[in-house]
Amino acid sequence: MSIRTTRIAVSRTYRGSALAATAAAVATAVQVMWSSPVALSAAEWRTSPLAYVSLLSLIAWVSTLALLALLPRRLGPGVQAGWVALTMAGYWLLLNYVDFVLRVAAWSTFERSSILLHVLRASALPVAVCAAALVALLPRLLTRSRR
Repeated sequence: MSIRTTRIAVSRTYRGSALAATAAAVATAVQVMWSSPVALSAAEWRTSPLAYVSLLSLIAWVSTLALLALLPRRLGPGVQAGWVALTMAGYWLLLNYVDFVLRVAAWSTFERSSILLHVLRASALPVAVCAAALVALLPRLLTRSRR
């Protein structure tokens, strides 16, 4: 096997992972903008979710690349997509919790259980839709890179 064929095979593998990570970053941006409460931030009054959505998407992109590099290839693209969607759903719930605490709960008194219930209720639809989109899209992107 020559060096040239090795380089082509490696670049195709990384291309599929990079496309999958880009899809996860876009889904993160959509989910953050969709589920962000319309309220002033207690940390910075003038800050909208647009100010930090690029950083959150970059974190999602890097973590998806790392997760795909750590998952064994023998699992198959469907299982890998499921793991990525599950990890991203946990990340999105954490983001929604922090955003709710900074934008809503900081202005009044909330118990931790009421915060969690409100975040879960408000995040159910955006997280489910974005995770379903990832589960539907990622196997195609990961399979395309293996051809």
